[in-house]
Amino acid sequence: LVTNIMQSRTFHITRKFLSQALPSSHLIINPAVKDGHSKGRARGGLFIAVPDYFKNNIQDVSPSYWRLQAVLIKTEGSIMLLINSYFPVDPRTANNDENELNEVFQNIRNILEDNNFSSFLLCGDINCDFLRNSGHVRCVQNFLDEFSLQKSWDSYDVDFTHSHEVHDA
Repeated sequence: LVTNIMQSRTFHITRKFLSQALPSSHLIINPAVKDGHSKGRARGGLFIAVPDYFKNNIQDVSPSYWRLQAVLIKTEGSIMLLINSYFPVDPRTANNDENELNEVFQNIRNILEDNNFSSFLLCGDINCDFLRNSGHVRCVQNFLDEFSLQKSWDSYDVDFTHSHEVHDA
């Protein structure tokens, strides 16, 4: 449900842009969220794109939660659960308020419990540099360990992860 004009406008611009950029794709969009009437930019906004010819193999099982979307990808003899995520930013402190992060984790747990699948892929913006020693990193690592998830950059030579530093932070 679109709650205000700015959110609606952002959603339509995004869908139009993505449709032009990915012309033969089926788009599953979780639009950006704009709180109230503030002048800041919207937050979040996720999408999953699959080729049109494959869209009948996709089932959207996304929760009503702006930081996550999920799809079941059905192929012969296999069902993969793909979760696209936008985790909270690491505040880079030893002790941090874990409420928002725990809300993400609980929503992921609910998706896992509510669906039948043979494999699972968590992707998106995890907002975590595992070389840091922060409460945020420990929480994310504990969650990954809970489900025995492997970080792809531990198994593959990944040199194309986006990094952005603002004001030498």
